[in-house]
Amino acid sequence: MSKVAIHFETDQGLKDAFFQVSEEMHTTPTDLLNLLMNYAVKHCDVNLLSEDNEIEPLDTSDWGDDFNNKIEALHSRMDAALAKARL
Repeated sequence: MSKVAIHFETDQGLKDAFFQVSEEMHTTPTDLLNLLMNYAVKHCDVNLLSEDNEIEPLDTSDWGDDFNNKIEALHSRMDAALAKARL
């Protein structure tokens, strides 16, 4: 599997806090972002905690058939890749 870099902009304070939390969790920011991306691709949602700590799934139901078809194809590819992966 080849690796690629992703560039995005965020608030400096959020970046600093994320790096600190990553360190406290004995992992890296890259590993945490990869976990998030893998979960999103596999489950086609992202669960976030609300202010009252209840899980709120991301609703993708109105994103259209083209999006949903692409996600199904990505799920198949991800399942095949994960079946071959070593943990």
